Parts: sequence; C-alpha cells; structure tokens
Amino acid sequence: MKIKETDWLVLTNASPLKIEEFDDIPIKRDGNSFIHLRDVATVRLAGRVQTNSVLVDGKQAVIVVVMKSSEASTIDIVDGIRKMIPRIQEVVPSDVKVSLLSDSSVFVRDAIADVVHEMVIAAALVGFIVLLMLGSWRPTVIVLTSIPLSILSSIICLHLLEQSINIMTLGGLALAVGILVDNAAVMIENIDTHLAMGKPLEEAIIDAANQIILPTFVATLAITIVWIPLFHLSGIAGWIFPA
Repeated sequence: MKIKETDWLVLTNASPLKIEEFDDIPIKRDGNSFIHLRDVATVRLAGRVQTNSVLVDGKQAVIVVVMKSSEASTIDIVDGIRKMIPRIQEVVPSDVKVSLLSDSSVFVRDAIADVVHEMVIAAALVGFIVLLMLGSWRPTVIVLTSIPLSILSSIICLHLLEQSINIMTLGGLALAVGILVDNAAVMIENIDTHLAMGKPLEEAIIDAANQIILPTFVATLAITIVWIPLFHLSGIAGWIFPA
C-alpha cells in the first residue's frame, strides 16, 4: 500500500476471493471492537503503483534495472544486454524504443585501460632509464618483459583464487606496477654491478638477488602494511571489501 512516498507492507491472514471481502479484513482490535480495512482505506481493483516511470530527454519512459551477482562479470553482463536489445526491439510494438541508459562496464573498461596505460608507460620509462644508465639492450628487454609477465602471473593467481577482475583488483594491479618497476630497476642495476666485478652471469644473478632480496622484501612489506586496517572495516564497507 503506497501512501505518498512510503510503501507500507500490509500483512493479512486470509486470501479473499472478491474485492468486497477486503473491506471486512480486521487490521486492529481495540477492546471488543475491531478496526477493519474499510475504516482506514478505500479498496478497489487497480494495478500496482508504477515506480519505474522516468523521463528521458523530456519523454515518458520506463526504466528496467539489471542487477548482477557478485560472481558475474560486469562486461559480460553488459555485452549480453547489448546483444539482447535488438531481439527485444523486434517483440515490442514498433513505436516503443529500447535503449541502454546507463552502462556500468564503462568504469571497468576504463580501469583496464588505465592498467594497460600505466604498464606501457612504466615499462617504457624504466626501459629508457636502464638503457641510458647501463648502456645495454639486454637489461632493457628484461625490464620490458618482466612487467607484463608479472601482471599475467597476478591475473592467473586471481583466477585460481576465484577472484573476479573488478575495480579494486585492477586498482591493485595499477599500484603494483609502480612497486614492480622499482624492484626491477634495483635488481637489474645490482646484477650489472656484479657483472662489472668479473663474475659469471649465473653467479652474478644469484649473488645480486641474495644481496637485495631482504631489503626489497622489507620495502614491499612496508607498503602492503598500509592496507591492513582495511581488513578491519566494519558495517557494509567491511562486508563488501573482502568480497
């Protein structure tokens, strides 16, 4: 029962077969007397109050909101709806136009584009700095290939953990690119230092890795510690964040 802007839930313990029988439904008892539905409302046969009526470009329209489950992909859902619209248009009357008003996949696509953009820019800049400072194309190629391979490994791990690609995971990947760039530059420079000492390639790689593995791990751990308070969020935010 809709009264002004409030939808009131009216519970009954019967299922009347006629409209007139709704008038006799008791809704409250006051001593030995009853207050019936006819005392507080006018009962008539009517349709459900329409709550999805909107104006689009000044014209009357009806909006249908499609909600996805947490396991579903926003991009797949939106692409499926786009493919379904021409089929719906064939069924509805010719003067009815079906169109997509809001597209939530735009944010996801922009996030993916941002991650790719950050990855390309970071790889190009680091590759240029390594080539400029070390004067060798091999370390440059290593840095350029390590970034996309690391991103691919992260996506594989997300898939194995049954995590979806969403705004939060893509944002995390974008942040991780910066950390990866720092670690890659330090590692390449340290390997080059050990090679300059006359060590064989394999020995130089192992010694350089052993030398910086602990400082690099501590630096990365110091960055990740910042996010620990997020796991202690309460309320709706705390329920949504781990998901």
